[in-house]
Amino acid sequence: MMIITMLFAGLLAVWQIILSFRVISLRGGPLSKLFNVDTSNEEVLKRAVRGHGNFTEYTPIFLILMLVLEMNEASAMVLYISGALFLVG
Repeated sequence: MMIITMLFAGLLAVWQIILSFRVISLRGGPLSKLFNVDTSNEEVLKRAVRGHGNFTEYTPIFLILMLVLEMNEASAMVLYISGALFLVG
């Protein structure tokens, strides 16, 4: 049924949105005025953009591999552990 993969896909989608809002606010978007974010630190912006980019690049392949594992009836514990490690990492 792919329940575990869908769970982690949802959690990772929420994290993607959080990272997106962080980059937008650091670039001086309207959210930065709302939350009083300091937009003057260029190094913080570069790290946020790179983190967002890495997440965007690696998450789809991880979810595809997780789906393949789940379709091949891998242990639920393996799926939960790998999903949690990716989410925390």
